[in-house]
Amino acid sequence: MSRILVVDDKEMMRDSVSTTLARRGHTLVTAATPASALEKLTERPMDVVITDLQMPGMDGVQLLAEIRKIDEQLPVILMTAYGTVETAVAAMKHGAYDYITNPFTGDVLLVTVERALEHARVVKENNILRAAAAPIGAKAAQHEHEMIGDSPAMAILRER
Repeated sequence: MSRILVVDDKEMMRDSVSTTLARRGHTLVTAATPASALEKLTERPMDVVITDLQMPGMDGVQLLAEIRKIDEQLPVILMTAYGTVETAVAAMKHGAYDYITNPFTGDVLLVTVERALEHARVVKENNILRAAAAPIGAKAAQHEHEMIGDSPAMAILRER
């Protein structure tokens, strides 16, 4: 299914999140430090990143900023046991896809990840469609009166 990177300095939390998502068929990659997570992201693309907010060396929001330098559209879900409205708002302002507070159930985690994956799929599809449509739109703007078609009726229109 999808490749998901789980970043947390606590092994028990990494294992718990990984096990829950692996049961749904996702491929899990784990990192104990933000630096390790960034290395793994540059080695191979991921579909979603789930990271703890409070870690030594670099917090989740700083990691999010570094991830944005690698991939602007990669969904990042922040998790924390120290959730406040202010930290949730700050995380979202920095581009987090979502923010979940610990303790959370496996169902909450699964729903959040599935929504993030669907959001990423729609964004990617939208970008592909925009790229495909851009040359047509640009061509139409340059050749306002160009007609398309090879039928006999179109040939008569072109002659007129």
